[in-house]
Amino acid sequence: MKQYFKIGMMFGVLAVFLSSCLKDTPTTDYSDKAIKPIILVPNGNWPRTTAAAPLALDFTSTPYEVRVYARVSWDKPLSKSVDVTFKEDDAAITAFNTKFGQNWVKMNSAAYSVPALKVTIPAGQQEAYIPVKVFPDKVDLTKFNMLAFSITDASGETVATNYQTILVPILIKNIYEANYTVTGYFFHPSAPRAINLTKYFATINDKRVEGQLGDLGGWSFRVDINGATLANFQPTGSTASTVANGFMTADNPGGQTYPGPQFPGTAPWVHSTYNNSYNAATKSFFIHYGYNAASGSSQNDFTRQIYEKWTRQ
Repeated sequence: MKQYFKIGMMFGVLAVFLSSCLKDTPTTDYSDKAIKPIILVPNGNWPRTTAAAPLALDFTSTPYEVRVYARVSWDKPLSKSVDVTFKEDDAAITAFNTKFGQNWVKMNSAAYSVPALKVTIPAGQQEAYIPVKVFPDKVDLTKFNMLAFSITDASGETVATNYQTILVPILIKNIYEANYTVTGYFFHPSAPRAINLTKYFATINDKRVEGQLGDLGGWSFRVDINGATLANFQPTGSTASTVANGFMTADNPGGQTYPGPQFPGTAPWVHSTYNNSYNAATKSFFIHYGYNAASGSSQNDFTRQIYEKWTRQ
């Protein structure tokens, strides 16, 4: 089933507050006949004084339709049709990044389609829209993606400069992306320690996520969730520089030495519990992995061994 988002409504729901000389509440219609009709984007949100909140979409092969509206702002519909021309406004994205110190980029072309950049507001009506299709499963998830549209012409009618442009930042999420309460233990030859953190799983694709390794800043890993089983451990960030890393299938198989008082293979730190699995009912992951930064070729060589339970918040 297609899902529809009216831009003027959607940004209000997402707590995006507009700012301009028209103040924070957009004035889209008025009754003063001394004022000429104005063509605008309802709740156009650039330029602005606060960063735009992103539209979060689920990772799916089903396209989403984002409706970019043009509206006649007057006390009544016009007696003639108005052709409104838009452009994709890359410069607005650049200006937004410069103002807020962010790094959004124009969405990759394969991930959306625009049937035309011109829309006609029929006589006797006050608005019309361009249906922009977004394909979540084709979005480049390595980037922060944004679409931007600006009115460039309205059949000679006046265009509102402060409601001329709409920015649509888009984030794609699979069903596992969220904050998690993470508890466990980091077995280390000289600095063993408990883990009690909030960590985040970010979307890589529909079933693959990336999260923080242990309690190490800049260290991360990726895994696939295949039903109740985790697979395809991939080191990322600083983890990628380690010589040996991955899931573990046994408790301390290489007989590494640890100072205690906790030891791998002694309850509660046992692989039979932390068995690289996912419990959909409790939205919990039990993960057992490790690494050796300097040498080795298998889990027998892992000098750092980590047991973690991730529970969705």
